[in-house]
Amino acid sequence: MQCQPRLALDIDILGMAFFYITRDIERAAGFLGIRNDYYVITYPSPLAEAIKHKFSKQIILINQVTSNKKQVTKLRVRSTLALIRSEYVQEKVHELPDKEQPNILVFKNSHQIEEECEKLNWKLLNPSAELSGKIENKISQYSWLREEKSASLEVLTPISIIGEVGQFEYEDLMRQFGKDFIMQYNIGHTGSGTKRIINEQLWKNEVVRFPKRIVKISEYIKGRMYTINACVIGDNNVVCGGTSEQITGLKELTGNQLATVGNDWNSVSEETHNKVKKIAVEIGKYMMQNGWRGLFGIDVIIDAAADRAYLIEINARQPASVSLESQLQNENDEINIMEWHVNTLCGNNAPQPPLILRGRDWRVTGSQLFFRNIENHPVSLQNEFLPGRYKADKQGHEFIEKATSVAETQKGEIFAFSVSQNEKVKPGGELLRIQSKQGIVDTFGKNYLDVMRSIRKEIQIEI
Repeated sequence: MQCQPRLALDIDILGMAFFYITRDIERAAGFLGIRNDYYVITYPSPLAEAIKHKFSKQIILINQVTSNKKQVTKLRVRSTLALIRSEYVQEKVHELPDKEQPNILVFKNSHQIEEECEKLNWKLLNPSAELSGKIENKISQYSWLREEKSASLEVLTPISIIGEVGQFEYEDLMRQFGKDFIMQYNIGHTGSGTKRIINEQLWKNEVVRFPKRIVKISEYIKGRMYTINACVIGDNNVVCGGTSEQITGLKELTGNQLATVGNDWNSVSEETHNKVKKIAVEIGKYMMQNGWRGLFGIDVIIDAAADRAYLIEINARQPASVSLESQLQNENDEINIMEWHVNTLCGNNAPQPPLILRGRDWRVTGSQLFFRNIENHPVSLQNEFLPGRYKADKQGHEFIEKATSVAETQKGEIFAFSVSQNEKVKPGGELLRIQSKQGIVDTFGKNYLDVMRSIRKEIQIEI
């Protein structure tokens, strides 16, 4: 194991190499630099190529179409499953370990991924897809939270009903929830499966399109949204990261008012963090009773007027902000939350968190923002942001030098990276990400939306 000038868990994986297989290298970056026997298999991208330059032997890039005779599989779909099915990937996985059964980690598990790993005799470390789906999917999550054994859960959730879209009359919904309510289909992410209904026409549109689709309808709660990353480590223990304010729906960054476009850890008070953490611990312990181990995340909305915190969503998988938070935690010489995840999934016992954690409850400082495709069709970039250190203000941005992570930035700088100019990004997909060791206001000032508008113009989207 690589020696680190920081606290670290002695993660025992039976002396074997293990692989994080993902279509997006950013998801795997939180564990890079922790061990030398950690390999990432992913697609080429500006960020992946930059990271490979730094961790050359640990990054394996797979082209979707290649003339390399060894790489005979043409990957038509950019997905984790397509990577696992690639004959070239299978060869690479079995080249590196010194034993027959490699350890595999993915961002989000599925039944198909499980089947492929079983065929290949690969040990998939993630919790089961069945359990993940039961907890995460909107409809089954609602039922799961109301099972008899969860009666002791002291967690508030919005008043909700479930049924087929076509069975509900708008007038009845108005009487129950008011003129403003939320509808959620079973599967969706970053707001794609969630809609806010504010008039009858919006409701009628859904009835016409999906009359037989099962939907969850909930009261709309006005307040600020927060998210926290947590990890069930066994023995009734839940380790929590810092709480971040979830940035949602900014028109400078997305065309969907419910889409997540960033996180800001700096804007959260200790009081708010404690409220969110309490819910995360409650949910984590309940998940553990159901057999869950490893990372999960929750979204919580706090109604400031009523001083109430409501659980909105559970992400039963590695949340999207884990990688950045882990890198920020490394800056504080802490064991990062990705380490807890890997240690737990490898079946290792963990020391009690109070004996290891230093400082105030994993307090991290930092933020990130995503620019999404706001068009209703796929687009590509005319101007690519190479992974690197930048300075940005409302006058424009200045490239300083190439970099591979936010850890390399200095005060007043950001780390930014975009998709490749060759990539077509679907509606709502991510075009550009910017990260900082400071909060959003500390990085860009109170008028940070002016900076976002400036960056949006500089991207110059090509249709």
